[in-house]
Amino acid sequence: MNCTVEAALMYNSSRKSPPMPAKVGDWCKAIRHLTNCAIDWNSDCKDVTESHFNEESIRGHMHVVNNVCDDEWFLSRYDVLPMCIDGASDAWETCYTSFKTTVDEQKNTTHEWTHYETHFFMCCARALFRRCTLDALFDMPEVCPYEQAVTLQKFSVIVSEGDVYQDCDTNMMYVNCPGGDPRPSGKSLAKLMNADGYNSPSSAVTNHASVLVILCLICLCELLK
Repeated sequence: MNCTVEAALMYNSSRKSPPMPAKVGDWCKAIRHLTNCAIDWNSDCKDVTESHFNEESIRGHMHVVNNVCDDEWFLSRYDVLPMCIDGASDAWETCYTSFKTTVDEQKNTTHEWTHYETHFFMCCARALFRRCTLDALFDMPEVCPYEQAVTLQKFSVIVSEGDVYQDCDTNMMYVNCPGGDPRPSGKSLAKLMNADGYNSPSSAVTNHASVLVILCLICLCELLK
């Protein structure tokens, strides 16, 4: 039984969507198992094959473990996401499947992640995945309230860094990526940065009603003086 199969049995899910909070422990156990397998493989095979590629995979797995599995603050935020994850899982999985397919294709072209062309296309894919999840998560306020959408987007960013553990900020010509610049549009970033603007219509009505009640109370107090 290989490491991937063993990890799959630990997590016991074929879905590529974010794990439910109740399953995140099993998900983390699987990630740790894959990390240990990669470390063992690197040690056993470093004299007969190029190991740099695998070393980057190890660092990526460890990045996910450190920033999700071992981060109690993040896990406390993640714990309230069941409804958001359930509602966004199909869209998120679609984004991730496309991202993972592209990354795996690039990985298979070379053993060296830092090869410029491979690095370029992997960074393009990472940016496109982040935009894809951002647009999906911040387009369903009834399912994913603002704070929950932010937390799940942070999870998306961490996972993408785990799969492509590269410096994608330096000397990256994103405008030359296949299909154009994959970075978020100004409209998408505005949703991320503006909690008030993200409110759902029902929330907006509630907020307006609250303001009217407060104004009425102020007027009443003035009349009673």
